Amino acid sequence: MPQPNCAAYAAAKGSLEYRNIQLRELLGLDMAKARLTLPSEVPSYPIIQGGGAPYMWPRPIIEGVMADAERLGHQGMMLQGTALLAPEP
Repeated sequence: MPQPNCAAYAAAKGSLEYRNIQLRELLGLDMAKARLTLPSEVPSYPIIQGGGAPYMWPRPIIEGVMADAERLGHQGMMLQGTALLAPEP
């Protein structure tokens, strides 16, 4: 990962967030911590966001994060900003 500072991540340039930050790995760590810290009887549904308008994360990143949530033992997930996954009307 880049050095931990805003300039290295270029996060202020919206469309670059998924190019400069290893989003799947970062979100995977957060989802792992959430699952490990919750008692087993408490269900967990992480929010999977697919970017912020007008920028959308690429479909492989969204699908990878969803697969990670399932692999980590979350009971489901809530999708937000993931229009790329919906079929065209």
